[in-house]
Amino acid sequence: MDTTIKRWGNSQGVIIPKTVLAKMEIEDPDGQPVNLRTDDKGRLIIEKKKRLSKLEERFQGFDFQSYEKQYGHENELDWGNAVGDEIS
Repeated sequence: MDTTIKRWGNSQGVIIPKTVLAKMEIEDPDGQPVNLRTDDKGRLIIEKKKRLSKLEERFQGFDFQSYEKQYGHENELDWGNAVGDEIS
């Protein structure tokens, strides 16, 4: 499929047809993270990256190992003894 590069502000862009997005399994392209790279033959390769959930976004970059070393498990909440159906 042929297309052209077009100016987009101070950058350039290529419109990706819906059929190509479908082959890449991209249903909602708005905000979809992708990886751009070129190979040794000068070809542009666009790879779909995993879209993070809202929870994953909030914890992105959080160092769980350092937190564990610093605080351990002793900061877990004690909700008291089990009662009712929790006992069985």
